[in-house]
Amino acid sequence: MSAAVVGRRTMSMLGRRLVALVPLMGIVTLATFSLIFLIPGDPAHRIAGEGASPSRWRPSDRTWVWTSRCISSSSAS
Repeated sequence: MSAAVVGRRTMSMLGRRLVALVPLMGIVTLATFSLIFLIPGDPAHRIAGEGASPSRWRPSDRTWVWTSRCISSSSAS
């Protein structure tokens, strides 16, 4: 086989792998967040630790509010 044929096959395989990577990352992300929210209790509180003060685990609430506002404003336009 010539180098051009091998190069085309390699690029074709690489392209297919990159296209397959997008839904795979979506599935992994969805599974991760689903598992986090299936755990009983507040995920931020569990991640921060048992003796953490509210100021330590509250920033995740602010992040969630900011994220939901971004999603709702982008879907409204």
